[in-house]
Amino acid sequence: MEHILKSMTQLGVAAVYFVFGLIMLFLGRKIWDLITKYKSTEEIFEKDNPAAGIAEFGFLIAIALIIIASLKDEAVKNVPIYLDLAVSLIYSIFGMIALAVAKLLLDVFTPFQLDDEISKDRNPAVGWLQAGFYIAISLIIYAVL
Repeated sequence: MEHILKSMTQLGVAAVYFVFGLIMLFLGRKIWDLITKYKSTEEIFEKDNPAAGIAEFGFLIAIALIIIASLKDEAVKNVPIYLDLAVSLIYSIFGMIALAVAKLLLDVFTPFQLDDEISKDRNPAVGWLQAGFYIAISLIIYAVL
């Protein structure tokens, strides 16, 4: 009986983190729309633009890696869930800000307009460039957290 109760508790905790992760990813999509010149939903779902989907994919994977980094420490298991979620929220918001700044820097140091290449030229190579860049930045953040 004790094993069943422990399993049910773990499922409840997993559900809380699942909802937290969804909220952070949806927030990430909103931030993505703010930092791009194009509307990603329109580009992906109405215009079938693979470059836009690839770039957003990289951004969302990067956010997920940052969320995972905020939860990976074993010490987290010894604190109340509300404190753990508060710390994860802070790290997630920091990560989204860091990724937004990284996008701005990538735009500055790239000899062409990234958003134009994605939205107008539908260039998947640029989508992969951005995706890889965001994932690389998030892996650096992951290593530090």
